[in-house]
Amino acid sequence: MGVNALWISAPFEQIHGWVGGGTKGDFPHYAYHGYYTQDWTNLDANMGNEADLRTLVDSAHQRGIRILFDVVMNHTGYATLADMQEYQFGALYLSGDEVKKSLGERWSDWKPAAGQTWHSFNDYINFSDKTGWDKWWGKNWIRTDIGDYDNPGFDDLTMSLAFLPDIKTESTTASGLPVFYKNKMDTHAKAIDGYTPRDYLTHWLSQWVRDYGIDGFRVDTAKHVELPAWQQLKTEASAALREWKKANPDKALDDKPFWMTGEAWGHGVMQSDYYRHGFDAMINFDYQEQAAKAVDCLAQMDTTWQQMAEKLQGFNVLSYLSSHDTRLFREGATKQQSYYY
Repeated sequence: MGVNALWISAPFEQIHGWVGGGTKGDFPHYAYHGYYTQDWTNLDANMGNEADLRTLVDSAHQRGIRILFDVVMNHTGYATLADMQEYQFGALYLSGDEVKKSLGERWSDWKPAAGQTWHSFNDYINFSDKTGWDKWWGKNWIRTDIGDYDNPGFDDLTMSLAFLPDIKTESTTASGLPVFYKNKMDTHAKAIDGYTPRDYLTHWLSQWVRDYGIDGFRVDTAKHVELPAWQQLKTEASAALREWKKANPDKALDDKPFWMTGEAWGHGVMQSDYYRHGFDAMINFDYQEQAAKAVDCLAQMDTTWQQMAEKLQGFNVLSYLSSHDTRLFREGATKQQSYYY
């Protein structure tokens, strides 16, 4: 097949339950994509268990295939009814028997009634209750418009992307573990003196490399996190892979180092500062539209390939035809073909 690497969705434990999906709230939206992480030390149950992961990695390595994880350090996931009930954070406008009457025994079983949408569950939540929301991540960890947390900013590094809680990866203040982890009995997270949110995240992510021999990361939302944070992740993950290969010489493919690529929206073929802060390649967002020319005539790609060959001197980019960040290539190709009829 010519496949030498598998990039898999972030396998870490996601928020439980659902949030309202779409602008109209016409469906329940689950964190199937891996971008709403709430515990970087656990596998998400929907991805399988640790034995499954080890089998995947070992089987791939036996076939000369490397494994890359998608990883997120910029944000966590939204607050859900399921997590509020299970981990005892947040606050409702309901009390006593009203809770069971409106939400049911298990809050995540709630469904919109006539005149409601899947966004309507928010109407039951008191997002202003400072005491209740202090029991969530804690002010040392995130910024959000909820409760008494610091408000998000308006720049790439401090904004709330899609209204998601923004992790304070720039903080130099020791944070302790997320507050709600006190009620999360299955977490493997251990408090480490002096650690900041960035320190915890890079430590937790690198541990997967150390335990399983993960070969690389595809970094999500790279432009929304400080460059030194990515260098720290690359340094720690690289050390972890060296340790794993030394401890597992019979499983190691070779002595190649840890590899990291990043998604920074709109990045093209250029050697930006990301390459000086841990990244071996960046996703080339220009290529999909350029490659659409080949639908009509492959020879029209000659100019694109020539330009890439001239620009790619001493660095690399990751170019692909289809991306979940944009659209499927065949959709663009079908649209382009329709112009001729």
